Amino acid sequence: MTTFWQWYDRCGRTAELDWLIVALTPLTLLDLRLRPTKFDHFDWQMLDQLWQRHCHDRVPVQYLAGKTTWRDLELKVNAAVLIPRPETELIIDIVQARVEPQGKWCDLGTGSGAIAIGLARSFPQIQLWAVDISDSALQVAQENIDRYDLTDRICCVQGNWFDPLAPGLEGMVSNPPYIPSNMINSLAEVVKQEPLLALDGGEDGLAAIVHLIKEGKRFIRSGGFWLVEVMAGQAEIVADMLSYHDYKDVMIHRDLQHIDRFVSGFVP
Repeated sequence: MTTFWQWYDRCGRTAELDWLIVALTPLTLLDLRLRPTKFDHFDWQMLDQLWQRHCHDRVPVQYLAGKTTWRDLELKVNAAVLIPRPETELIIDIVQARVEPQGKWCDLGTGSGAIAIGLARSFPQIQLWAVDISDSALQVAQENIDRYDLTDRICCVQGNWFDPLAPGLEGMVSNPPYIPSNMINSLAEVVKQEPLLALDGGEDGLAAIVHLIKEGKRFIRSGGFWLVEVMAGQAEIVADMLSYHDYKDVMIHRDLQHIDRFVSGFVP
C-alpha cells in the first residue's frame, strides 16, 4: 500500500504542493523536510484528488483549499475572486507612509475584500466601502469581513467603481484589472482560472485606471488620496495621466521585486 511519503515523492516536491499540504493537513513545512514517521491522521487520498485537479485542470491550489493567506490574514477565496497577491500587500504600507487616514475610504474592485480588511485593521479610525460589480465576489468579501468582525466598519456595495458612492471620500485604493485584452490568452493556465472581470483591462490595460483617474476628482475630496496597483510597464503612463489631470505629489512605488507596481497622488 502506498504511503503518504511515497505519494509525496511521486508527485514531485513543488511549492504549490507543499502549500496545499500545509493548508489542509496537520503537517508543517518543517515536517515536510524532516518526514516524521508518525503524525496526526488525515485523508491524503482526498489530497491526491485535489492535487490531480491542479495538475490536470490547472485549478489554483488556493481555490482547491478554499482559502489563502495575505499579510496576517487567512481569507476565503473561490473562483469568483482574484487570489490576493503578495505584492498587493504593499498597498497598506504605502497608505501608512503617505497619509494619516481618517474618515471615509473606498476599496474599488474589492474581490475577496483583502485590501479593505487590511486597511480597516491597520487604521481603526476609518470607515470603508468595499465595492465590486460582482455579487458573487461580494459574498466572499462579506464572509471575510464577518470573520474579522469588521461589519461595523466595512460596508460591501455592489456597483461599478465609484457609481454607488457619494462624493466626499477621503481616499481610494484599487487593484483594478490592468492586463491588456490581447495578453490574456498568453497568461499561465492557472491564472486564466481566475475571473476575467478581474484581469482584463481593455485594449491597453488602462481602461479602468483612466476611469478611476477621471472620476476620482469627482468623488474624492480635494487633497484626498488616490492609489492603484498597475502592471509592470504602466506606472510612468499612469503617473503622467495623473499629472495631466492635475493630481498633486504623484509618486511611483516599487514592489518587493523592484518593479514599478503602484502609483499614488492627491486629488487637486
